[in-house]
Amino acid sequence: MSEKPDFDDFLEIVNSDEFQAFKEEFRNEKGYQKSWGFKNKDRLRNHQRNYEKSEKGIESRRKVNRTRKQRMIEAQADLDYDQKMLIRDFYYSCPDGYEVDHIVPIAKGGKHCLSNLQYLTPEENRRKASRMYYKYK
Repeated sequence: MSEKPDFDDFLEIVNSDEFQAFKEEFRNEKGYQKSWGFKNKDRLRNHQRNYEKSEKGIESRRKVNRTRKQRMIEAQADLDYDQKMLIRDFYYSCPDGYEVDHIVPIAKGGKHCLSNLQYLTPEENRRKASRMYYKYK
């Protein structure tokens, strides 16, 4: 019967330089599908176009659009005309190089109101995605 390694052995392995290098390499690895997609951009794009034109792809896009539209309707339900105009002005006054973002995403139940909007750079906005709590660097 083999002995179970104790916690000190585990810590020694985890703290070793070799394990740390492996962990860093693993984190940086993009995965098989992403690396295939990177090497075969044209094939991947053709596959995506064909899917978008297929019945399944068309129905999927319709479902996404219906869901997004319904969420926006629900998020704006309590707004009066003046509030909608303030939101419109907020969008129009967005500085160049920035995008308007919802602090609490509509997908997570946030409202489409002035107090829930902020300006983010496109990079920050993509990183934040639909997360509620995101720390900016």
